[in-house]
Amino acid sequence: MEDLIIHHFGIVINSVDKYLENSFFTSIEKKVYDPIQQSNLVLLKTNNNIYLELIEPVSKKATTYNFLKKRGGGYHHICFVVKNQNYLDQIISDKKIKIIWGPQPAILFDNKIIVFGYTQNKELVEFIINN
Repeated sequence: MEDLIIHHFGIVINSVDKYLENSFFTSIEKKVYDPIQQSNLVLLKTNNNIYLELIEPVSKKATTYNFLKKRGGGYHHICFVVKNQNYLDQIISDKKIKIIWGPQPAILFDNKIIVFGYTQNKELVEFIINN
């Protein structure tokens, strides 16, 4: 899996503005409202090539609403960039990942296709297909 690249870590939050007040990272790469996820999304630059994605659910139908209500927010997922669908299919098969959401276009990533799944370690992972 040497071609697997970490893109970002997703963090579910109550409020983008409140989070940024106390964050070590405040340099916004991109900020959007995603109607599919019903969330405000912010991509923050860090001091390396890995981003932080802030996910602020804005309705009860948001994909992360229950996570926020049950856990109060926090670390949600790790995201990898994969070179194409065939490579993703190989990873899913090899690592026995259970797909739970997607494929869907992601407005935050210029409508590239994303997929979410659970690993055998019960970790939530996201994949951005980079083709």
